[in-house]
Amino acid sequence: ISLAGISELVGTTTVGESGYTFLIDSNSKLLAHPDQQLVADRFDISQTFDTSAALAGESGFIEYEYQGQERLASFRPIEEIEGAVFAQIPASEAYSANREVLRQIIILSIIVLLSLIIIIIFYITKNIVRPIVYYGDQMRKVSDGDLDVELEIQRKDELGHMGETFNQMIRDLRTLVQNIKETSDQVTET
Repeated sequence: ISLAGISELVGTTTVGESGYTFLIDSNSKLLAHPDQQLVADRFDISQTFDTSAALAGESGFIEYEYQGQERLASFRPIEEIEGAVFAQIPASEAYSANREVLRQIIILSIIVLLSLIIIIIFYITKNIVRPIVYYGDQMRKVSDGDLDVELEIQRKDELGHMGETFNQMIRDLRTLVQNIKETSDQVTET
């Protein structure tokens, strides 16, 4: 494989939308880069960031600033040329995927939260509001004079206790009305 072929391949390879690859030699000088002027000038990339790990035969990642923009780069050594190849991308572009995932998580969280709120509202309506409305309707019947009302209670909570207390009150009222009627009948007979 010729250096010219590698240079052309590296110089034309893109990373993401605006990232690119470049190749350096053992002295950190550019061998291939999309900006051919930098290659012609044999630009020393170590002036921009530390290349020692790449030239020591290590693979890895670095963050650096170039032309006022934060960038991320991965690198891998190429033993045949005693250099390394770098693939870099602006940090904002690299992290935009994270922002999209975060946005989707937020949307999903809102949907789950709204679902839970609807379930809680349904539960409260079914288990608290509906029995209170039923008790109120039965109390209205009693206030209209119907003492034959008795609540059907299947609960063991506070509303169940309130219903049992209501039923006891109705039984006591019936007994009281019965006693008043008997006393009234006795007074009428005498």
